Amino acid sequence: MKKLSFALLAATAALLSTPAFAAPQISPQSIIVNPVPAEVGVSVWTDRDPGGNGNPTYRPGERIRLYVRTTQDAYVYLFNVDPNGKVDLILPNRYSGGDNFVRAGVTKMFPPENAGFTFDIAAPYGENKVLALASRTPLNIDDIARFQNDQAGGFAQVTVSTQTGLAQALSIVVNPVPQNSWITDTARYTVAPGGRPVAQTGSIRVESSPAGADVYLDGRLIGRTPLNIENVAVGRHDLRVVMSGYSEYRTSVDVGRNSTQTLRATLSRGSVNQGTGSLSVTSNVDRAEIFLNDRRAGRVPTTFRNLNPGIYRVRVTAPGYRDFYTTVEIRPGETSDLRVTLRR
Repeated sequence: MKKLSFALLAATAALLSTPAFAAPQISPQSIIVNPVPAEVGVSVWTDRDPGGNGNPTYRPGERIRLYVRTTQDAYVYLFNVDPNGKVDLILPNRYSGGDNFVRAGVTKMFPPENAGFTFDIAAPYGENKVLALASRTPLNIDDIARFQNDQAGGFAQVTVSTQTGLAQALSIVVNPVPQNSWITDTARYTVAPGGRPVAQTGSIRVESSPAGADVYLDGRLIGRTPLNIENVAVGRHDLRVVMSGYSEYRTSVDVGRNSTQTLRATLSRGSVNQGTGSLSVTSNVDRAEIFLNDRRAGRVPTTFRNLNPGIYRVRVTAPGYRDFYTTVEIRPGETSDLRVTLRR
């Protein structure tokens, strides 16, 4: 089997100042962000961080798998930027299964099974980033990466470098398409020297009655029941089980090292409880973290449903920005919209 070494993405350069309102934003944390709420959502994560909110450690020689999921049919462009600013385009590629069209609600894995190659970790050491850009329409990225005319396999030749360079190039690429038709998400991990680390992870088994319910771990959609969630970081995690026509199931799960927690959720019939309300939260900073009543609830953009009526304390936070605090009143049968502008 052919081995390909990837030391995936990191931020090492100072970034440009915030552009004008509604223009794509160059972000130290997320590379490039669409400041306008989009009609499509995308999530990207590594095999050691199913929740997508952590920064797992990999050692040289270990293998890594990446996962992408969209809320609408979309074309996904997956980039790597290593600590030295080298940019790689993972998707699309010319290997089997390298098409970048992703169906709504389908989790796509890279590399796929029987791909004929693996992603093997290599130096340089440091924090890495993986950028997923999802668009409802195909994008012309010829000024960023090109395949040879007769290229039958492999990856494209990338012509940009550094996180800032990639962000600037992508801001031009997305300019011709409707602004609400694209969105990004970023995953992180660290490449560290030394041998294989002792895994500080466990797993969660989620079952539901009825089956086929959506499972959210720490605010991120992971899959549908019955579901095994592997490589979950040790500690407490928020978990939600959601199905249309049924009341939402919420709980916290304590994950232990090398152990499996099994959760069986019995969903109650009755679509949306008329005695509850919803809260929709968006922000100018992609993946900003949301706390409801001092409890971690998820990341923007998201909508919290089946909330009991009352006053909720809301905190939105992101590295490099001042925390945002407010209170929101939830009324039965209504959705409250909270649009947060974080400032440095």
